Amino acid sequence: MEQTLPLHRAEESKPEEGPSHGAGDAGGSPKPVGRLRLLSSEKDFWIYLGKNTIGRRKRCQICLPAPSVSKDHALIEVLSPNGPHVLYDHGSLNKTQQEHMELFPHNASFLRDGDALLFGDVECQYFILRPEGAPEPPKESFEVPPAQPGTSASALAIEETPAPGRKMSSGVVMLEESDTEEEGEEVRNGAGKMRHLPVDGGEQCSL
Repeated sequence: MEQTLPLHRAEESKPEEGPSHGAGDAGGSPKPVGRLRLLSSEKDFWIYLGKNTIGRRKRCQICLPAPSVSKDHALIEVLSPNGPHVLYDHGSLNKTQQEHMELFPHNASFLRDGDALLFGDVECQYFILRPEGAPEPPKESFEVPPAQPGTSASALAIEETPAPGRKMSSGVVMLEESDTEEEGEEVRNGAGKMRHLPVDGGEQCSL
């Protein structure tokens, strides 16, 4: 009796390419609502409304004849064109992963457009097809806002910082900072320092 082989992650096993099936193949030509891409061969499997079984059996809508895939491995269910796309693992031996996260058996997991999926060691990517007439989902904008108007260097008048004790053009004397009191300084209310400097005429100027 044919059995699922345990998966050894170090080994690579590529599934044989088979015909693409969909849940809506029988009777009429329904429109697909999703697309499952097999990354090893870039083969597409269409996803239709209802239940889309995934496994090694030929009767599965999505047949992946790889040794690491269980006969009844997983299920993708879509109940309405605008409804969620739901992925279930059917208790497979080698598990199902969505975006590198292993799914719990028989627990619903909502699919997003572009999700990376792994059935055993078969890598796939899932795409959600937008119904005709439906508005496109909003896209995040990464547009860089325009820069502020620049100022030419000639319009900037920058005066060189004078050394301590040197007079600036405005007549203000730059003083060197010190953490200790020096001769000629007074401290008032503990809030600052005052320095007395001699000026012309023998008078003192307080700063």
